[in-house]
Amino acid sequence: MLDTGTVIVSLAAGTIAIVVLRYVQARKPVANYPPGPWGLPILGNLLQILKRPDYYRYFTELGEKYGSVYSCMLGHHNLVIVSGIDSIKEALITRGNDFADRPEHFAITLINPQRLGIADAYFTDAWYNQRHFAHKTLRGFGFGKTSFESKIMEEVEFLIQHFKSICGNPTDVRNFVANSIANVICSITFGKRFNHFEDPQFLESMTCMRDLFMAAGSIIVQMGHIFPILRPLLWKQINDVKTSTTNLSKFLLEEIC
Repeated sequence: MLDTGTVIVSLAAGTIAIVVLRYVQARKPVANYPPGPWGLPILGNLLQILKRPDYYRYFTELGEKYGSVYSCMLGHHNLVIVSGIDSIKEALITRGNDFADRPEHFAITLINPQRLGIADAYFTDAWYNQRHFAHKTLRGFGFGKTSFESKIMEEVEFLIQHFKSICGNPTDVRNFVANSIANVICSITFGKRFNHFEDPQFLESMTCMRDLFMAAGSIIVQMGHIFPILRPLLWKQINDVKTSTTNLSKFLLEEIC
């Protein structure tokens, strides 16, 4: 009869063997899969990337070692990286339809679970028709034409006047500039501009948008994408994203209706 120690060691060895085997299978899921560095089971190449403060150089070095198309893993996610002008041109232009779809992502699912619209939607005939309609409609409003400049210049004048009112005092202009850009878009889509220095609804909507992108792009949420097992622990971040999304949608619906 086997003792407890032998059983524990056997189970541990079997678990490790299964994890390693699954990692090896996931590392090359299909034939002709691009080459890339080997990482660790469960973590993939995450530690190799995070230990480099200049992690972007790590990807440059991988391109020099493995070629313009190579692969790596973040957690259990396989990534194929395309670098080099010729390879990027082939992927985005020559074979654009083959690479036009959107991958699954935890943050996008939180913000747009049905994947509606243009930016987050899957590459389907419905997406193509909607994009074509949106582009045609925006051009009717002056997008891409010289007539569009008048709306931009109008907003620039308000922004300049606001800067003058600051009287040379130090200030963070990021929100002012972002609000002005958003106001140009609002003037086209809603047919009116907002007083983005005083309008409470507009300011609240811009705050929701900033909070939304900060929460969805936070390192904690990205870890939830890489390691799905962590998602039940991210209830606060998930609620923040959903709250900001609801508030922003409410503002848009009120303006549209």
